[in-house]
Amino acid sequence: MKKLFLGLALLIVVLVAVLLIAPFFIPASVYEERIEAAASEQLGRQVTIEGAPRISLLPAEITVTGLTVANADGYEAAVFAEVDRAQIGVKLLPLLSRRVEITKFDLDRPTINLEASEDGGNWAFGRPAADTETEAAPPGEAPDALPDLRLGTVTINKGHISYRTPDGQTWLAENADLRLTLESLEDPLTIEGTMVVQGEPSRLDATFTTPGRYAREGAADLRLSMTVGENHASTEMALSDELSFDGRLDIDFPALRSLFALAGVDLGTANGFKRLRLDGPVSGSLDGVRFGEGTALTFDDITGTGKLAIMIDGDRPKATGTVALGTLDLTPYLPPEPEGFAARRRAETGADADFPEWSDEPMDFSALRAMDADLDIRTGEIITPSLTVGASALRLVAVDGKAQAIVSDTSVYDGSGRGTVTLDATRTVPEVAIDFTMEDVDAGAAAQELAGITRLGGRGSIRLFNLRARGQSQREMVESLTGEIRLVLDDGVIEGINLGQIGQVAFDLYDQVQAGTLSLKALDAATLATRSTELFAAARGPAQQTDFTNFTLTLVADQGRVTPTTAQLAGPYFEFTGDGDIILPTQSLELALAAAVTKEGTDTKRVLPTPILVTGTFSDPKIGINLRSVAEQAVRNRVGSALSDRGVDLAPGETLEEALTGTARNELMRRLGGAVPGNTQTPPAPAEEGGDEETNSETNSAEPSAPAPAPSPREELIRQGIGALLGGGARRDTTGDTADEAPATDGTE
Repeated sequence: MKKLFLGLALLIVVLVAVLLIAPFFIPASVYEERIEAAASEQLGRQVTIEGAPRISLLPAEITVTGLTVANADGYEAAVFAEVDRAQIGVKLLPLLSRRVEITKFDLDRPTINLEASEDGGNWAFGRPAADTETEAAPPGEAPDALPDLRLGTVTINKGHISYRTPDGQTWLAENADLRLTLESLEDPLTIEGTMVVQGEPSRLDATFTTPGRYAREGAADLRLSMTVGENHASTEMALSDELSFDGRLDIDFPALRSLFALAGVDLGTANGFKRLRLDGPVSGSLDGVRFGEGTALTFDDITGTGKLAIMIDGDRPKATGTVALGTLDLTPYLPPEPEGFAARRRAETGADADFPEWSDEPMDFSALRAMDADLDIRTGEIITPSLTVGASALRLVAVDGKAQAIVSDTSVYDGSGRGTVTLDATRTVPEVAIDFTMEDVDAGAAAQELAGITRLGGRGSIRLFNLRARGQSQREMVESLTGEIRLVLDDGVIEGINLGQIGQVAFDLYDQVQAGTLSLKALDAATLATRSTELFAAARGPAQQTDFTNFTLTLVADQGRVTPTTAQLAGPYFEFTGDGDIILPTQSLELALAAAVTKEGTDTKRVLPTPILVTGTFSDPKIGINLRSVAEQAVRNRVGSALSDRGVDLAPGETLEEALTGTARNELMRRLGGAVPGNTQTPPAPAEEGGDEETNSETNSAEPSAPAPAPSPREELIRQGIGALLGGGARRDTTGDTADEAPATDGTE
């Protein structure tokens, strides 16, 4: 900045001196040409004037039109400066002692094109190095010292000033109406006036103390108040060379987005970035601004204090530091929650509403690319589109669209949590990764807020392991979901259904059939359907609930299909274990719950022979049990018990037909002298040929044999079994049978 100031001062001195002195010593016919040549030599640039200057001695002033100063080689603009009309009044005698005292300096429609480069800028004026090396500075004066410049008051009317950065970005101030006052270089330089900066109406009031000190030492004090559109900044700071500064800054930008537009920064999103308020100690340079400890911060609806740096020397602005915030509302910077889910989550009883379809609307993560960040944050509350947590400590890192929140401690659902959430929007298809642990949380509040489920209560832990999803919409995210979820709850409730009652009623049916008080013949399809409807109507409803002592669930997701590898629900009189699948893309259920029920007042645990089935969809889940299967199993057990009393064992999984066939086969083999499967005894060997004739004669005797003894109950049972297998239903002579010998048949048809 020091070189810029020196260059502009030199430009003013040379032009004023040449324009005012030359006409007094050069004939009128040639002084226009001589003025241009002299100014060009001193500045090292081509200077041209459209017409001869008009000179007045009383008062001493000169008027010039069409003044142009060429740009330096290698820069974009054709000219460095041009002025439609310049009127300058000056005291003549001080010029002889190399002192410029200006009484009047009015510039109409001046244009100044400032351009920065890696090695300087186009404001460096002077003769070629070969000339300047041989010309020493006056004794006692530094080589780059300013002449004793006294501008008095300078007015700029309808000025045009541009500044081009090394990377090609251009800042533009138009229609500048400014008033500058400088009595001497050791007095303050004041500037006040209006302009249009990058299309925004602006006002500037500044005091620079002092130009002489800054030229000598590269240091000065600056008081500045500037308004650009609706945005205002004021500061008091100490300046050093190269535009570094240190002081205090108070900025209030209620139209922050307009400033990003001025700087040529495309936020890529219509959400957020609407307001910025900062007040505190500040230091920095052209690379960025650093706010000291205790700085008050407001960003959109986020307020707090801390230590913060905002750097603008990269591809995007970057914020770093440590801040303590009240509420951190991230909703404007993340894709909105689909309305169906928002409505369900807001509902007092979400179970009464249909579960919404997954949304196909593209999600907008463009806000993540607007700014990079590396912030240590402590906050009283964090709000996202579908989640609200309490006091938290986290580190937020964002680089070119990839953001990661590393949560070391958070108060969530009346419990605590920690973990990492990563959102990567740098790729064509965004990706989300979650590894998070929540302990001693209110599961009911978590289920309602995260999934719109309002029927679950209890406390416990929820762990999300390596959850990953990718997609441009909610549906695509769901269809790609992989990872593991673990849930352990204690002393909770599932509202709307009484699973224990379902199991107990099923066992009542089982007991009635097995005891013979209810015949299977009476349980036709219509009767069973009616009983099932009545059972679940009684077990479901707002007044029903399942109280549990422990609920343990481990879910493994693979491409949107969720399988429970562990599913156990235990209550005072029941235990359930689950198996099956939850198909997220289609929102459908295929689950089977194996039930073990303990009758109230007893310690006997009984396993229901058929599972409770959970099918249907998230909006219309169906819970049922195959009562016919329960009844048939009761009959099987009853018949199996009767057969066992008579020597026929009914193995698990074996049908009655298989048991009877096997027993009959074994009995026939035994009677015919063959080997009975599983029997290692060798049958008697047949008599040798030519053996005992007496025995043969007795065996082959034609005498009538004694009457055959009556068949035993075991033999009769086998006979009936064989008859049944052959389809004959063999008749049975019941003479001599007793009630105790007959197998029980009630309810077995």
